[in-house]
Amino acid sequence: QEFKARVVKAVSVDQFRRILTGDIHPNTYEQEMWNGFIRHRIPIHWGGLGDPFDAYERKFGVGLQCLDIIREVGYPTFICFKGDTLFLPEYREVIESSDNLVFQVSLNNVNDHLSARIEKGAPVPSVRLKAMRMLVDMGKTVYWRMRPFVIGMTDVDMEQQFEAVAEATRGKCVAMSTEFMALTTLAEPALQALYDDMSKHLGYDV
Repeated sequence: QEFKARVVKAVSVDQFRRILTGDIHPNTYEQEMWNGFIRHRIPIHWGGLGDPFDAYERKFGVGLQCLDIIREVGYPTFICFKGDTLFLPEYREVIESSDNLVFQVSLNNVNDHLSARIEKGAPVPSVRLKAMRMLVDMGKTVYWRMRPFVIGMTDVDMEQQFEAVAEATRGKCVAMSTEFMALTTLAEPALQALYDDMSKHLGYDV
């Protein structure tokens, strides 16, 4: 119900700190997180289904607090994103001074015009390429996430994508991963309307 109502709840920064430092409270969730993952230094994968640097982060700023804790603890973290909040000075400072972060940038085309119509709310590809360049120039490890692979968009400019990523990362992109777009059967009317709009711009029923 909250998902359908677009209710956004931020994580508890205090709880996040407790879990990363081992100063856990005697409850099942914190104990399971610490004993099962954190004390073994299993890397955190942050992003993929959400975006650490999206518009909500720009509004709430909770991710910045979490980034600062990750830096303080030195916890290995893999960050996957499309957003552009990381360009803000306070984010750049934390990222540049952290040596425990690896980044994966989602980019499935280099057509800013089409992307603005398909990937609504996300920065256009040229902005994400600038994020790649910024991170590489900071000395960070950068991966390319060609996801989701959308027929009619991703496949039409693949050669240009490889060239653009190679240029943006100064030839230092570590690896690329891809997978086809997945649609949910739980699509509510608002999401179904987005699918319909994608179909219009792509020229086929997605």
